[in-house]
Amino acid sequence: MRPVPGAAAFMVSGAAAFLYDDASRRLILPLKYADRQENALVLGKHMARAAGRLLEQADLLVPVPLHRWRLFRRGFNQAALLTGALQRRSGRRCAWTCCSARAAHGCSACSAQRSGRRSWPAQYRAGDPRALAARQARLLVDDVLTTGATIGACARSLLDAGASHIDVVVAARVADPRAQDAFEDEDRFDEMDEG
Repeated sequence: MRPVPGAAAFMVSGAAAFLYDDASRRLILPLKYADRQENALVLGKHMARAAGRLLEQADLLVPVPLHRWRLFRRGFNQAALLTGALQRRSGRRCAWTCCSARAAHGCSACSAQRSGRRSWPAQYRAGDPRALAARQARLLVDDVLTTGATIGACARSLLDAGASHIDVVVAARVADPRAQDAFEDEDRFDEMDEG
């Protein structure tokens, strides 16, 4: 299990199946932007192996939510697909509606383009109270960990709702989130996603 660098202090631990490099991009980017949903099964297999003990100890698997605008455009949430793949491998329960996303300033992609910023921070809030039994350990699932801001915001929301602790598993992590190429793929594929 590889620790996720930059994980917030309230996260007990995290794991990434891959570094975000050319090889992992060939699985992740088509999943996100070319509707290659079958890639979630391959990534999920590697994520389950990387998560190991974290997956065994989780009470609930929670996908990082996708803003409804992106969900409408893309038609699916890649983190939810990865969570489903982990659920099939582990038998763990999933809290599909446990957390929801909304942009802090309206649609994050539109705001980012107008402002020249890469993205506005999203706000996350805990959702379905039936999925939020207090004092449960959550395993937060996402595709790529870049700066940790998204994972951190989701984790804070879940902890505020009563989670005992948050662990994280991602398909890939960016080795150096300050590196320009970490964002270039997202920018290029955001254009495809939008039109």
